[in-house]
Amino acid sequence: MIWELSQDVAGANSLLAAIHNQIGSGGGSSSSTSTGCPAWVSGQNYVVGNKVTYQGGYYIAEYDNPGYIPNVSTYFWEPIAASACGGTSSSSSSTAAFTRLIQAEAYTAMSGVQLEATTDTGGGQNVGWIDANDWMAHTNINFPSSGTYRVEYRVASVSGSRASLDLNAGAIQLGQVNIPATGGWQTWATVSQNVSINAGTYSVGIFAPQGGWNLNWIRFTKL
Repeated sequence: MIWELSQDVAGANSLLAAIHNQIGSGGGSSSSTSTGCPAWVSGQNYVVGNKVTYQGGYYIAEYDNPGYIPNVSTYFWEPIAASACGGTSSSSSSTAAFTRLIQAEAYTAMSGVQLEATTDTGGGQNVGWIDANDWMAHTNINFPSSGTYRVEYRVASVSGSRASLDLNAGAIQLGQVNIPATGGWQTWATVSQNVSINAGTYSVGIFAPQGGWNLNWIRFTKL
């Protein structure tokens, strides 16, 4: 992941010094090419527009934040391509893996649901009070290439339920996934399914065939 840092303090505890220490000690993968984006540092304060590298991925800060882990709290971080920092993919892969995390509460349209504070990793809000036939839509979600995507759902449910995924207001049905009984409204688990999606920009819809579950986020990963 990649973040862009506009300024850094001087000295041994600076972000640049930490990057130097990691590179100098041989950290990281030898197959990856270097980029112009620094490694993410735990506890570092970042502002909107900062880009960082984290565990082989690249991210840009969407909000000012105190340094939440990128691939856990992507409410603050948006995945970007290595080229955004002047880098290229590793010699073993011609393209970087595509991952897109969508925060459930960031919907552009919905029916029936409400928001509440979440105790899940990363904090923020989750969508709750989901009843049968409720839905959420997230517009302008781009999929850069056609193929199979793994869809992960971060869910909580007392007794279990089902969720349905579609594109463009139900024009393209992607199937349903079972939501397990996690034991509480703030006891979170991740479930997944594989779907086929053609390249393009869509409205991603999440529909509730059954109620009784909470949703924190969904994540698409190109396989």
